[in-house]
Amino acid sequence: MIQLPNFVFEYLIQNNYFGKTRTLIVGENYPNPNYADTYFYRSVPLCPGGPGVGAQPQFFQRLCDCLLIPHIDLLGAPLTEFQRLKYFLNNGFILIDAQPNGIPPNRVPPILEANQINNLVNTILLLNPENIIFLTNNNLHVIDQIGEHTLGNRIISNIVTNPISETQVFSFPAPPANPNLFIEQINALRATGFKI
Repeated sequence: MIQLPNFVFEYLIQNNYFGKTRTLIVGENYPNPNYADTYFYRSVPLCPGGPGVGAQPQFFQRLCDCLLIPHIDLLGAPLTEFQRLKYFLNNGFILIDAQPNGIPPNRVPPILEANQINNLVNTILLLNPENIIFLTNNNLHVIDQIGEHTLGNRIISNIVTNPISETQVFSFPAPPANPNLFIEQINALRATGFKI
């Protein structure tokens, strides 16, 4: 089992994205059971309950903006959410969550069950990213659990250190967190020569 909803997994396979992951971004979780509401991949065809309607989710917009994913085409026309998602994926980015959909965040601390950490480790190894950016302090415990997994040594060395906090996590890029903090951290990472 992998830590991606089936419709996302199938889309990534069908469009040849596996084996091309430059930067894997690992969020905390997605507690809303309606994927079409605000889920990052809600514009993927065959999204349950989709297609998504209304404004692009702030998390999607702000993450793409900070990673320099264009929002207009070469003629100046705005890109659709799905077009922007394809730019995100084509640039070697993939986003997953550390915890399965529908599980409220375990705030003190978020400890995954053995099968959940195994699924997360297998997903990361399947994606085989060059580097990994974890979001939120709640993932510090998840990183510890990955390090304790029998295959964790194949992952830990690829986790990017935040140059400002000197931890292995970055701020959440959208409200309710301060989105400017994430921008600061990514810009500081770029200043070290890191290609992102």
